[in-house]
Amino acid sequence: ENTKKNDALYNLFVINKKAADFYSDSLSKNSKALQYLADRNIDDKLIDEFNIGLSNDSWDDLSKLFAKNKETNHGLESGLLIESNKKVYDRFRDRIIFPIRNSTGNYVGFGGRVYNSNEGAKYINSPETKLFHKSYELYGLYESKRFINKENQVLVVEGYTDVIGPHKANIKNCIATLGTAFTKYHFKKIIRYAKNIFFCFDGDAAGKSAAWKA
Repeated sequence: ENTKKNDALYNLFVINKKAADFYSDSLSKNSKALQYLADRNIDDKLIDEFNIGLSNDSWDDLSKLFAKNKETNHGLESGLLIESNKKVYDRFRDRIIFPIRNSTGNYVGFGGRVYNSNEGAKYINSPETKLFHKSYELYGLYESKRFINKENQVLVVEGYTDVIGPHKANIKNCIATLGTAFTKYHFKKIIRYAKNIFFCFDGDAAGKSAAWKA
């Protein structure tokens, strides 16, 4: 137990799990956010499967929670909290939250999407941390790996909802890069599960270009 308490990575895994649980609980209490997801055909089963959550319209939900347990430093290190002008506040505010799990199911980062305003970036992700490296991680790999393995093929798509949508249609061998180009590290990770890789990016010029590069 002492080793765990002093291990930086262990503490980051724990703090991310607490945040994921908090976001999940917040979503369950917000009818407007649930309706937004329902309108996008994301039902309760998919919410549970991908542990989709919500960051409330507040600057200090997580800040308060972590401060209460003397975990502010871990929150800052995980990128969930930001410090500016000697004040600490939450990185994600008023967004649908997509937790990002590594291949063993531990939470390494988060993506947040605006859902009831046009302010700010449409999507923001966790910053690079000791746990989270965008050029290595793939969204949906944990949820999809057994289907990828079974079918010996994988569909690489562009974003969170591009993974979740096909799951609803029982196409469960999908994963997404996290707002970055497809890298050799992604390739090394995927090739353990399947030899056949299909790129299924958006049909616009940027999507076509990214697919050819990949």
